[in-house]
Amino acid sequence: MDHYHRVPTRRPTRGVRSEQTSNPRFCTKRSCFRTIGPALLALSLLVGFVAAAGAQSHRAAGAAPAAVIPDNGGPLEQIVLHYDPYWTEYIAGTYEGLFNVLGPDVRILVLCPTEEACGTFYTDWGARAGARGRTLQVISVGRPITLWARDRCIARIDVRTGLPAPSLIPASLSEYTYDKRNELLLPNLIARRGGRPGAVRCALHLEGGNVVANSSRAFVGANVVAENADWCPDPARLESLLRENLGRPVVMVSDGSGRVPWSHLDMYLTPIDDRTVLVASSEDVLCLLAGRDTCDPLLASGNALWMEAALTQHNSEILEAVADRLEAAGYRVVRMPAVLDPAEEWMVTYNNVLMERRGGRRIVYMPTYDIPLLDEEAERVYRRLGFTVQRVDVSGVYSCGGALRCMVNVASRGGWRPVPMRSTAPDNGTPTAEVHPLSTGRLP
Repeated sequence: MDHYHRVPTRRPTRGVRSEQTSNPRFCTKRSCFRTIGPALLALSLLVGFVAAAGAQSHRAAGAAPAAVIPDNGGPLEQIVLHYDPYWTEYIAGTYEGLFNVLGPDVRILVLCPTEEACGTFYTDWGARAGARGRTLQVISVGRPITLWARDRCIARIDVRTGLPAPSLIPASLSEYTYDKRNELLLPNLIARRGGRPGAVRCALHLEGGNVVANSSRAFVGANVVAENADWCPDPARLESLLRENLGRPVVMVSDGSGRVPWSHLDMYLTPIDDRTVLVASSEDVLCLLAGRDTCDPLLASGNALWMEAALTQHNSEILEAVADRLEAAGYRVVRMPAVLDPAEEWMVTYNNVLMERRGGRRIVYMPTYDIPLLDEEAERVYRRLGFTVQRVDVSGVYSCGGALRCMVNVASRGGWRPVPMRSTAPDNGTPTAEVHPLSTGRLP
């Protein structure tokens, strides 16, 4: 139902559905095209293509490359949200939780499809979003967009200064619906309003949800190989493009045969530091359920389907293989409970988080699902890893296919340090992370 004011489903790219709905609740308000209009749409496209064409000359002139922002870096400085009041029943709990716990002095940029939506955001959320010294900017982009602010915009930094660099826009898919295609234009549109440094178009189809990073490496779901096979069948060329665009050595994640447990990596893998990764585990859920009576209050939940899905152990063998291969590559692997819907419409995931280092503390903004048994176990895992846990309720939105990290794009962080560009293991024993031969699917 990816159309206009639709249920904000984050469909996997390997199975994007473009059907339209006849429900007027999700198909009205076509006036959202009027704010910017067709002429500016064409201009935005032109700017995007010019930026992409100029990227190589910029690099050739000796400018330092950009690198994807690490997930476990310094304090959050700017985040980007997408908002439409038609999504309120899904996102209200998440927004309330996020604005209650988000750190001070964060700049929040909110993109809305219409001027009317901007006004609604200010009315309903402005005071809470702008609390604790936070700065709020709300912009109408004049066109339908999705809820998922991260997927069509990979934020990057200049490796010399740590300042924001042009974001990375993925190559479009023929299956992309109109709202998703619109999001390919947003970074350059915002740049003209002084909000960001613009963007360059990547030759690859690579969505933000399929990339996570620590301070030295980027991890990419190996399904990127199949997604780009039609135009880039050469593994060596694909390896080169990934490293060039992400600015870091790349670790391709799969079960060894190219299979992945979910279409976006951020749903099942979290880099905690340069040596530690957190990998989802559906088997852990079975262990937690073992011996519990169905009347146990820890099993109480507004979602009656999660336990049934947990028992199916969907893609469990792929998750186990991913964890084993990362461990064999030298990483400390910590497991986190997860429930994967067999239909792959939703996932109960505690990997889809925001992290920051602030005031000497490591903080994780962790999604919760109104499932006490799993929510409490996930919090224990993060606390054992040294994090202060801030809970954010996603029980209203996760059935749409995403969670907290999907909704919140981190545009900049403080506490910058230079990006290591060497791909061999440093003296401190950090696991080596060369870009591996994609045809074999091997980790380093």
